[in-house]
Amino acid sequence: MNKRFPKLPLFRGVRGSAALEFVLVIVPFLLSATSVIGVFSASYAVNVLRDGAIEGARFAALADQSTIDGCERSRELITKALKITSGLSVWCEPVEFSSNSYEKVSVQLTVPLFGLFSGQTILKAQSSAPREIQ
Repeated sequence: MNKRFPKLPLFRGVRGSAALEFVLVIVPFLLSATSVIGVFSASYAVNVLRDGAIEGARFAALADQSTIDGCERSRELITKALKITSGLSVWCEPVEFSSNSYEKVSVQLTVPLFGLFSGQTILKAQSSAPREIQ
């Protein structure tokens, strides 16, 4: 009952097609995977910068703290979370607006792009908090 199927000439040259199919599938997969990782890491960095600016402004606005203390606090939190040593700029300033005093913290981070794109991008965040009255 065992019948042998005849070899068709159409399938005679399929040797090595698995390796070609692997390459054709893995290249777009790796490109999309690195793109997703890049988007997620940039999103995380933006959130850390935003939260660092908010916390620095809140800390600087406390009655017993100064503007410089808020800058140092913001820089410390961001460098701990992102594990970076360069490319971070933090500047703070007191702002007067309609007879109210505010503490303003701005942060900027220069990060290299990876994947298909090369170069650098700048991530920025800014926050302000009303100054406590002593």
